[in-house]
Amino acid sequence: MQAFQGTEHLPFLLQGGKPAVSLVHSFPGASAEMRPLGESLHEAGWTSQGILLPGFGPEIATIGERNYEELVDYIGRALTDLSVNIPLF
Repeated sequence: MQAFQGTEHLPFLLQGGKPAVSLVHSFPGASAEMRPLGESLHEAGWTSQGILLPGFGPEIATIGERNYEELVDYIGRALTDLSVNIPLF
């Protein structure tokens, strides 16, 4: 499958300051749909992270192999990574 192969569909991290935000795409999207919002927030001084859920973007052919728990765990790890890099308090 050739869908979602461009670099615009990869995760991104735009380092700014506090506050920080982790942006999660919709089904069956990819990070590209969150990038404009992430860039706007970054221009306002935020750190913006756009994650790519497992089985989406370039991995869309594997979506049937994924489950809800895997996606929730991935989001949790992304939030933890973001909070370690950008202390929330």
